[in-house]
Amino acid sequence: MTDTTQISRRALAWLAVGVATTAAAPSFGQIRRPMASVTSGSWMDQVKAQHRMVDTLFLQLKGTQEGQGPRRTMLLKQLADTLTAHSVAEEVCLYPGIAMMNAVPKSDELYMEQSHAKVILAELDRMPKRGPEFPMRLTTLEMAVKEHVADEENNVYPRLMRASSPEQNAKMTADFRLHYNKHIV
Repeated sequence: MTDTTQISRRALAWLAVGVATTAAAPSFGQIRRPMASVTSGSWMDQVKAQHRMVDTLFLQLKGTQEGQGPRRTMLLKQLADTLTAHSVAEEVCLYPGIAMMNAVPKSDELYMEQSHAKVILAELDRMPKRGPEFPMRLTTLEMAVKEHVADEENNVYPRLMRASSPEQNAKMTADFRLHYNKHIV
């Protein structure tokens, strides 16, 4: 069994295709300001905007060179902070709703995938930012995130939105925004 398979090929809830890499790494505030939409609209709109934001960070990290250790470190921290805030909001506001749709195994699977993502992020944080290991491990994380995101956006979340009343969706929207904002650095 490959490392990617053991990590749960779908690991991590969150994110898909993004924007182009920039020449100089922006500060976290610069990334967040243009992405005001990450807390706008319905919970589904917020989820998708945050997924795109994470994709942008992956693109920026992949655009770094081996000798750009400090930049890799900064971008990795931004990625970890964004994924953490996003995962907390999902785990508190959306995954319980999935479980209440008689889909406890799916909810458990999503929680587990996010746990695996956090382990990979910790490994990336601790490993040298030079050498082939960093980009290879980053690719493992990105592939797992993209697979997780595709399942959420195309299957799980549309079902949750349809199964929830307008009042429930409004509550999930407000709660999702609150928890994301509370945990974003």
